Amino acid sequence: MPRLDLKPTDNLIKTYYTEMGRLAQLGVTKETSVRSPFQTLLEQCGKQFNLTSVLEYPMKGRGGNRIFIDAALVDSYNLLHGYCESKDIHDDLRAEVRRKLERGYPRDNIIFQTPERAILLQNNWELDTDLTDPTQLVDVLQAFFDYRPQAYNEWEEAVAQFKDVVPAIGDGLVEIIAKERETNREFTTAFVNFHEKCCQSINPNLSQAAVEEMLIQHLLT
Repeated sequence: MPRLDLKPTDNLIKTYYTEMGRLAQLGVTKETSVRSPFQTLLEQCGKQFNLTSVLEYPMKGRGGNRIFIDAALVDSYNLLHGYCESKDIHDDLRAEVRRKLERGYPRDNIIFQTPERAILLQNNWELDTDLTDPTQLVDVLQAFFDYRPQAYNEWEEAVAQFKDVVPAIGDGLVEIIAKERETNREFTTAFVNFHEKCCQSINPNLSQAAVEEMLIQHLLT
């Protein structure tokens, strides 16, 4: 899988620091305000991997209690690829991480961050980063997007293999249906009834070929 294409001198990084500087000049320190630039940066980076950022992502915490993570990145299959939890600049980040984990927050690829510092957890591995340094900022983002659970790799391999064999499976289904319509009276009767129901429910002008294609698509799905 390709790495995140990001350099400390890129406009995306410059925009992040410009926005953080603007908030600092205004004296803004509240979590709900200072988290926006980092979440935007994370969202823009995620687009390189076709990931969508979902804010206030709901999950079950310890004891079944409902928790809301500031942001989560999900793919088109709704698989989770990482999380972000932001805190105030005045918060003790290490203490906040401990408190969130005790509540059942995930620890498989989650960034806890303040405007000046980030702690990336990937199960038993940790990266503590100075976010005021553009190089370290890029490093933690690359580590975040590099993370790939083995199950996800296996899932994507299966999807790729399935795409490769779908045409062959579809052709095989066409042959099976054609053969059954010629030799199997029970199948022929059932197909005619199915065609009539489709015409009644969808479009009276549906051809048998269109219904056959619909049947094949449903079987493949």
